[in-house]
Amino acid sequence: MIREMLYKISSEFTPALNEPYVGYPLANYIRGTAPKILKSNIPEKFNFYNAKGGCGQDKWAHIRGAWVGIFMPEVTTGMSKGYYLVYGFPAGTNEIIFGLSQGYDEAEKDYKANWEQALEQSANLMRLKVSPKYSDGFSTEQAAFKFIENSKDKGYRVGYSHHKIYDGAALPSEVQLQEDLVKML
Repeated sequence: MIREMLYKISSEFTPALNEPYVGYPLANYIRGTAPKILKSNIPEKFNFYNAKGGCGQDKWAHIRGAWVGIFMPEVTTGMSKGYYLVYGFPAGTNEIIFGLSQGYDEAEKDYKANWEQALEQSANLMRLKVSPKYSDGFSTEQAAFKFIENSKDKGYRVGYSHHKIYDGAALPSEVQLQEDLVKML
């Protein structure tokens, strides 16, 4: 279930950063098992969405952290461009950020030094499109990301139109997590 998947990654990711990456069970779990768990929890009417996970290419993602995302193929197939739903696991914390985010690799390429401002403007436009009934219970404030101020990864603080921050040690019930997922889908 979603709750167990989130707990496993949030509690094991930071300690795993000191271990070899290749063949490490958690890396395999994030890239293989976690997306399957997420995909199995997507309601049938959203069956066309894809799920993927990542925690680095050939070494641990010390800066970007781990993630498990849900992608609408017409919009994007990964985290580098477009917009998508993502569970982000910033390194150095057991917090989990779940929300509607955007690819900042594309923004950095297109807007250079102004990429953060561009993503925030895009997030503002996305907020205008989302009905309050779907955003109820999700924050639209960037200030909520203060807990990861020391993170080198600005992508976890920029570009979310809607998000929730879960404490990996005190996760909501499975029912609440599934409700949050359906609301964002």
